[in-house]
Amino acid sequence: MNHAWKLIKNVNSSSADSNEAQPKLILQSIELYAGFPVSVRMETCGQFAAQLCQAAMEAHASKELTAHIRRAWYTLHALNPRRVSALTVGVWRSPLEQTKPKLAAQDIWLDPLSILRMDVRVFESADLADILLTVLAESLIQSRTALRRIFALRHREGGVLQKTHVSAMIQLQEASAVQLLIEAVACARNARVRWLVFEFIHARFLEQRTIQKLVHFQAYDVTAIDDMVAHVPSMHACSEFIPELLVQSAPGLQLFAVRLAAAVVAKYPIASNEGLAKEVILPHIQTTLVQIAGSATTDQLAVGNSMFEAIVVVSTAFVLIRNECAQLAKAVKAAAVDRAKITTQQQKECCARWAMCCDSVLAAVEAETAAARAKFVPIEDINTDAAVAALEALLKSDKKSGSGRNGSPKPDTKSGSGRNGSPKHAESSTLPPASAQQQSPSFYSAPMQSQFGAAAGNQKRPHSTMAGERGPRPPPGKRDDGPTLPGLSRSNGAIPGLRNLQPPPGSVTPNGGTLPPPHTDGQTGGPSAMPGTGGFKRRGRHRSRGPNKDGGPKRSRNVSVERQRKNF
Repeated sequence: MNHAWKLIKNVNSSSADSNEAQPKLILQSIELYAGFPVSVRMETCGQFAAQLCQAAMEAHASKELTAHIRRAWYTLHALNPRRVSALTVGVWRSPLEQTKPKLAAQDIWLDPLSILRMDVRVFESADLADILLTVLAESLIQSRTALRRIFALRHREGGVLQKTHVSAMIQLQEASAVQLLIEAVACARNARVRWLVFEFIHARFLEQRTIQKLVHFQAYDVTAIDDMVAHVPSMHACSEFIPELLVQSAPGLQLFAVRLAAAVVAKYPIASNEGLAKEVILPHIQTTLVQIAGSATTDQLAVGNSMFEAIVVVSTAFVLIRNECAQLAKAVKAAAVDRAKITTQQQKECCARWAMCCDSVLAAVEAETAAARAKFVPIEDINTDAAVAALEALLKSDKKSGSGRNGSPKPDTKSGSGRNGSPKHAESSTLPPASAQQQSPSFYSAPMQSQFGAAAGNQKRPHSTMAGERGPRPPPGKRDDGPTLPGLSRSNGAIPGLRNLQPPPGSVTPNGGTLPPPHTDGQTGGPSAMPGTGGFKRRGRHRSRGPNKDGGPKRSRNVSVERQRKNF
């Protein structure tokens, strides 16, 4: 035991030696410590791990030394995990945290976020960052288990604290740890360190999807979105809650949501994301940009720039909805131009910059290749003079095209004197010649006319031609009305009354037959006295009103009801 403590002190003293002798002394100490009995190592593993971690912190630039210390640390951690982790965190605390009391194992699992209050030099070495992430994962699991066990032991029926409260507290704690790691990895320059952190975040997202949603609804730095989407494979699941994230009212969350949506659909250009972009992202962008077009506030300019960039990204990822992106840019430009007509000069300059930004976005959307696509220029960086000149030229062209409201064309009142400028009907208008009327355009080709006949317009002929086809027309007063039936007479070409049209019975018809006697009705036995009925029997208004067959009184309407009563 005494030899072990002396060896631990030698490790501490070797850290003050020269850089050349330090790695050799530390490696020798690790080899000697491995030869001690297991009981001795289990009792002193915490102190020995703390000395090794402190030496690794001071020599973090040496990859060979940190690699040996990492392997030795995992061996010591297997002997006594809680003690080794607690003393490791105590050694790596930041200078400000060093002034506070030392942390015990219970303090760490009660507050796992205290692990991330460490010296920034830890993230300059991949081996040290690996050790730190191992301690953090272990502490989060211990905290989750301990809090649930305490709640199960002390929970009372009807108490204030419920099981859902404990679960929410655990999820918020783990989401906060992920957010702190995202902020810390932004300062890391080692690619291996960044990869380790992103793998840790990916494991947390796979473990609980709720943590992923909480992290993104709490938001983080927008500059880290591209790295998260590129290195965390589980970020594709963000498309499930992007519609909810887009409707947030805070400008910061809107900016974050648009950047995240654009990055996700660009990284994963699949059919579901194309529908998301067409039905959710682009309509939301159009609604927001039309409302804030021409604004000069910092927050709205940032939101506008992010949305314009998202339009270009979506049009690049999905070629089939490029037309929708172009129409969106045109709609935003129209809103900015309309707002410039009713604003002051200062606001007019802002609207001009917005309109020119829409033109640059439209050019980027319509570019066929990435080389032809110009780089996006933010709204505030656009040249104001050039933008105002372009806007003035556009407004002048709108005024020349029409004087109506919003540039609508003016109605033509010179063509006629009717109401609303409608043309007057000319009294002495002359028709075009007959040759021009007959040569109307035909929509049928020559083969179709030969197969199906001439077109409808070509089949119309003047009356003179049609009369010539029927034959010569007789002069008035000498019309040939055909043979006259016996018993009929004409006076000066006039047709007699309808009664005289009835030929006498037994007359010979043109077909060689004889006419039957006239029809008689059932009441009088004579011909029908009603003129124009042609001898047919007149029918009564209603069957219930007619006379009874037995010659009795008229039947009432309730006869059927009376018969039913008698039969009953």
